[in-house]
Amino acid sequence: MKKKLVLSSLAMLTSLGFATSAFAGGDGPQTPLTVNGGTVNFEGEITQGACAVDPDSIDQTVKMGQVKAATLQAPDSVSSSHAFNIKLDDCTTDTYSNVAMAFSGNTDENGSLALTDAAGSAKNVGIDIYDYSHTKVKFDNSTATTPVKFHAGTNVIPFTANYVSVKGTAVAGTANATTTFNVVYS
Repeated sequence: MKKKLVLSSLAMLTSLGFATSAFAGGDGPQTPLTVNGGTVNFEGEITQGACAVDPDSIDQTVKMGQVKAATLQAPDSVSSSHAFNIKLDDCTTDTYSNVAMAFSGNTDENGSLALTDAAGSAKNVGIDIYDYSHTKVKFDNSTATTPVKFHAGTNVIPFTANYVSVKGTAVAGTANATTTFNVVYS
C-alpha cells in the first residue's frame, strides 16, 4: 500500500512539473518582447525674468460655462464673472518689484476679445478681462495691466473674465476665444 502511495505521489509531482513547464512556455526562459510605447514631449523655456510662470498658468483654460443668449440681449449686457489667476513661481525681488501682464488677441470693434470665428459660433458677443484693480485689459500686447507689487517666492495675480454684448442681440453658439500674455516687470 505504501508503495502505491509513493508511486501515486511521484506521478502527481511529475505531472505538476510538466504542467508548470508547459505553463511557463516550454523550453527554458522566454525571450524578452519589446512593443511600441508612446511619445513624451517636453516643453519649456529658460527665462531671465524675475519669476517663472507656473506650468498650470502657461496654457490654462477658463471654464466660462453656459450663459443664456437672453442674458446678453440688451446693449452693454454682461454675464457673471469667472476668476482665473496667473501664478508666478520662484520670484526674486533683486532687480524688479512690480509685475504686470500684456495680453494680445483678436478684438471686436468694442475692444473685447473676439470669439473664435467658426461654424456655429455665437454672434454679437465678446470677452472682457479685468485685472485686480477692475481695469479692463487691452489686447494690443503693449498696454500692460495695472502693476502688482510682488514678493520673493510664489505670487498669484488675479483676473476675471465675462462675456459681454455691447450691441445686445446675442446669438447662441459656441463662445470660445484665445489670448496670449507676456509678463512685464518694472
